[in-house]
Amino acid sequence: MEQASSRFDLAQPSIMTTVAGLYLHGPRPAVAGDAAPTPMVVVPEVEAIARVGLRGEARHMRERRPDEQESKRQVSLIDAGTLARHAERFGGFPMEFVKSQIVLAGSISLPDLLGHYLVFGAAEDAAVLQLTIRRDPCEAMDLIAPGLRLAMAGGQQGALARVVRGGRIALGQSVTIHMAQADVESAVRRD
Repeated sequence: MEQASSRFDLAQPSIMTTVAGLYLHGPRPAVAGDAAPTPMVVVPEVEAIARVGLRGEARHMRERRPDEQESKRQVSLIDAGTLARHAERFGGFPMEFVKSQIVLAGSISLPDLLGHYLVFGAAEDAAVLQLTIRRDPCEAMDLIAPGLRLAMAGGQQGALARVVRGGRIALGQSVTIHMAQADVESAVRRD
């Protein structure tokens, strides 16, 4: 397996990585007045539901925004390299505090890959997500470490995605990032 790359090389058809962390939001979000971060729940696997999000995310699973447009904020992702850079600067902290549902292994600048497709696993039952929006940090990041919210601004907190095709996502599972839908269709037909 190739190592995850921090830059997308147009000469290569895809980036390969694995799922390094998988989380669902806890019983409540961070609220004004909290003195400590509210952790997410670690899960070994989850089902992605097309056009909706991850099963078990009642607060975040929705197909449509209030204006009836398709939601582009169905799943949150970050890479382990970005987390490691923040931990080096602010001291160690558990990945589940950062409010990312999926952590990818390696250093992958997800905000630079908006529009790209992530294929989890292989074959026709592979879950497919499309990166849609750069994540902007909320005030909950300063509960982890003062100044972390500002450090995560400008694309340093990963990206959001929509679920194009549902399927199983699991810890350690292979993930291939493709430039175009045609590349995804070709990849899932190979197996």
